[in-house]
Amino acid sequence: MSKGKRKEYAMQTIRDFITWINESQSLVTGHRNVAEGFPTVSNQSSTQDLSEYQGNPRLGFLYQELCRRLFECSDNHGVFAEEIQLQQDGRTLGAIDFLIEKPDQQQLEHWEVAIKFYLLKDGLWYGPNAKDRLDKKLNRMLEHQLKMSGTPAFKAQYLILSALLNIY
Repeated sequence: MSKGKRKEYAMQTIRDFITWINESQSLVTGHRNVAEGFPTVSNQSSTQDLSEYQGNPRLGFLYQELCRRLFECSDNHGVFAEEIQLQQDGRTLGAIDFLIEKPDQQQLEHWEVAIKFYLLKDGLWYGPNAKDRLDKKLNRMLEHQLKMSGTPAFKAQYLILSALLNIY
């Protein structure tokens, strides 16, 4: 395959993946802290960044990058900050995937995004390794990851972020 054909194929693949992300509903429904889907993108074909992805080749990194591109194309959402590493007393607590700005409401939302593959066996959804299960992942997201934006470590860092970005 020629270099031009590979690039064309890569751009089509990115376009298809972005469309899938944008049109897929959240796996988690009915939880007050979980969005049911991505924010509206008015003119998807002309506003999307379809440039080749040059980052880490692992699927999760590509997924997060394409989510960032969708947020940037949204009518009423924008990326305020991404991949905020939270540390306390020299120990890493974790990372916040996105702080999403809703300028019309002068509000920030904490978003965690993930793409995972699970297989159903004996009533449980198992991931790539035996310890990885969907129920455990969802519990960790809801009880740990989404609560990180309420920690003292985040609040201290948020003051620094907001001063640097001169917003709010």
